[in-house]
Amino acid sequence: MTVDEVRSQLREWSYLERRKATLEARIKRLEDRIQDLKDKLSDDGIMSSITQRYERMLLGLPASTRMQDKMAERVVSMMDALADTVDRWHEATLAYHKCCRDLESIKDMVACLEPRYRDLVTAFYRDGRTWRDICDELYISKSRFYEMLHDAERMMALEGVSEHDECSQNQTVECGAGERD
Repeated sequence: MTVDEVRSQLREWSYLERRKATLEARIKRLEDRIQDLKDKLSDDGIMSSITQRYERMLLGLPASTRMQDKMAERVVSMMDALADTVDRWHEATLAYHKCCRDLESIKDMVACLEPRYRDLVTAFYRDGRTWRDICDELYISKSRFYEMLHDAERMMALEGVSEHDECSQNQTVECGAGERD
């Protein structure tokens, strides 16, 4: 991995944190909507209407009344909405898992740094703090800040696949249940 690739991933860190939270909220809303639609579909009135229509067909009576036709249209409409909502939930879940994997990769990469470098990289890239604030907190000059930042980026780039994998096995990132497919 090159230093530019490391920087590119680190620049996305803050965005990915916000995206993860947004996707969590969206998934929750979609799950609530799915449950609401399921509840409406299992409502006694809808089910009894369908049952009555089926019984009338079995008895050789006219298949439906105007009210039953409207109810059937409502059921079909809700089933279409349910299918659409489930599709959107699936897309959001896939995006959430990708976001979690990307975040885990970044956090694993940063976790392998020494604490002082890790704090600097986290404050700058994830928290979006200015170099002035970080310099004041760490009691370093601007030139030392950029020197440490570039050193950290080089260390992460040089970490390599084998060392990165070894380090990532020792770190745990919380992204919710079932984050890895």
